[in-house]
Amino acid sequence: MHLNPSTITSVLFTLALLALTGCAGTTQPSRFYMLNTIPEEGALPAPGLEGEAIALGVGPVTLPPYLDRPQIVTRSATNELELGEFDRWGEPLSASFSRVLAENLAFLLDTEQVAIHPWQRSTPIDYQVSVRVLRFDSAANGDVVLRTLWRLLRDDGRELVFTRKADFSESAGSSGDYAAMVAAQSRVIDQLSREIAKDILELHKWESSGGAPTGK
Repeated sequence: MHLNPSTITSVLFTLALLALTGCAGTTQPSRFYMLNTIPEEGALPAPGLEGEAIALGVGPVTLPPYLDRPQIVTRSATNELELGEFDRWGEPLSASFSRVLAENLAFLLDTEQVAIHPWQRSTPIDYQVSVRVLRFDSAANGDVVLRTLWRLLRDDGRELVFTRKADFSESAGSSGDYAAMVAAQSRVIDQLSREIAKDILELHKWESSGGAPTGK
C-alpha cells in the first residue's frame, strides 16, 4: 500500500501526540514543603528581660551552593548527593530558613522588634545575628544534620560581639520520607534558635547589670 507524504506526516503527528499524552498521564506530581516554626503549644520562651524588648536583626543567612536549589537535597553516601525530583521547597531555602529563625527568636526573646535582612537603615537594631550554613541535609541513615557558623554583631553590623560554631542533629526516621525529614530540619532550626536566644539573653543581662557572662 502506498501512502502519500501528507498521510505519513499525519500518522507520525498522531503517534507523537499519543506518546506525549501517555507521558503526561504518568508523570508524578511534585510535592512542596515548608519549614515550620517552634510550636507554641507546649513550648515556653526563655525568661524575659526587664525594660524594653530587644530589637533584633536576623541575617543574612547564607547557604552552600549545593543547597541553593528548588529540590530537597539528601546524602546517599558520604560524598554523594541526591536531589528530590518531585520533592521541592515551597520557597527559596535561604528565605525559609531566615523566616523561621526570625519567628523563633521573636518568640523565644518575647519581642516583636525583629527584622529580616535586608532592612532599612532607619530600623532600630540592638543585635544582629548572621548565619553561615555549612550543612543542612539528611544523611543516609535518615538523621538530619545542621552545621553552622553564626555571629552576633551590633552597631549596625560594624562591631563583632562573638562567633559561635553550632552542630545539631535530629532523627527523621527512615530515609526517603521527605515529610519527616523536613519536620526534623525544622527541629534542628529550633535547637539553633534556642542556643542563639540563650546567648543573646545572657549577653544582654550582663551588659545591663555590668557583671560578667557565664558559661562561655
